[in-house]
Amino acid sequence: MMGVRIKDRNQSRNSIGFVSFHPLGILPWNVRGRSVISTHSKQISISPCSFINTRSKLFDKNKCQHSFRSSNSSRKRSLFLTMIDMQNADYQNRLVECAKKMADAAGVIVRDYFRRPIPLDVDIKSDDSPVTIADRLAEESMRQILSKEFPDHEIVGEELGGLEKARNSKFSWVLDPIDGTKAFISGKPTFGILIAFLYNGKPILGVIDQPISNERWIGTKWNNTTIFNNTKVIHTSHYTSEYLKECYVHSTTPDMFEGQLQAKYLQLLKHTRPAVYGADCYAYALLASGFVHLVVEADMKPWDYLALVPIVECAGGCISDWNGNPLSLDSNGTVLAAASQSLHEAAQQFLKLETHD
Repeated sequence: MMGVRIKDRNQSRNSIGFVSFHPLGILPWNVRGRSVISTHSKQISISPCSFINTRSKLFDKNKCQHSFRSSNSSRKRSLFLTMIDMQNADYQNRLVECAKKMADAAGVIVRDYFRRPIPLDVDIKSDDSPVTIADRLAEESMRQILSKEFPDHEIVGEELGGLEKARNSKFSWVLDPIDGTKAFISGKPTFGILIAFLYNGKPILGVIDQPISNERWIGTKWNNTTIFNNTKVIHTSHYTSEYLKECYVHSTTPDMFEGQLQAKYLQLLKHTRPAVYGADCYAYALLASGFVHLVVEADMKPWDYLALVPIVECAGGCISDWNGNPLSLDSNGTVLAAASQSLHEAAQQFLKLETHD
């Protein structure tokens, strides 16, 4: 819980109290940097210098004021105001519009290089995954937009890094310019542009954009909604646990499962229909739309899965690692997504990994 020092306008002295608010609630903030909240008997005003931490220990007002005069005072104040803005519908719309703008910019580049008659220059990274000039240019275009729209936010990208800074940031974006580069190189339109916005490390906005078929899924946690192509609210199917045996298991490739992971995966396949390979992020988009019911993967990176979380969850699905933990920047790389909570639990009983203290 967060709180602030409040000042009674009808009194000459400060009276100490706390106003609590949820990170995604609404707190009006005026242009002078003070919020005015009406109560039954009076108004109270809230100063940015009265912000307290999550342990509810009040900052010393003089020290707080001094910190805003320091060399990095602009950044501190900007971050504080951004936290307040997170609760504002206009700010939430700015986040969505920025994500759309990035997807549009990256899409122009990706379409230009897709199925080119001349071979693309393909480099092999240290993890043996391919990368093309389209990957790099698309990520650079998204970063340029973010640097203008939200200069105080950290950025993590598959091609240009930034993970360490994002771990300590309240506001960060996680970008994958082409999720499914092998499909892209092969001319298969099952890849996607992935964009995630994280607040305190939790993904609250996600975008999957397929620039060839002109399909876009956007999930927003603050209103628990997933939108397809900007207008249609979508929902997952309502399969229950007894339908596990009727589900096809979607995975990008069998090569992502080794050792214990492979053994668990094969055990699950004994209780389902056969695996379907090769859809990359597109499988999660189709799950949110109600066509796919189960996606199981491993060896994933944060830019591979964080954008998927709001889209799947806000459509009514369930997504986590194989042990049921929420996905984060530091997850173990396993992902289990299901159309319903009960179906997720039915699959997880075969996938849950042994942990060692």
